[in-house]
Amino acid sequence: MDTFHREKIEDIKRRNELFSVPDDYLLKGSAPTLEEFASLVKLIAPIDVNPLYLLKSLQMQGMYVTLCEHLLNTK
Repeated sequence: MDTFHREKIEDIKRRNELFSVPDDYLLKGSAPTLEEFASLVKLIAPIDVNPLYLLKSLQMQGMYVTLCEHLLNTK
């Protein structure tokens, strides 16, 4: 692994500490589940943000469409 990737991983870990987010599922090689996504949203977003609404909104805007479809299909 080159220096850039090591530095990015360390950067992600520092941000995770700031938001009290566990590293285990954010750094794994597979796509997240809807449950993991929802728990992350609850940690870093305002309390009134609905994870399903957020995903549908992102999808309709053409942002991260493949990831949104994956997460919405895992519910």
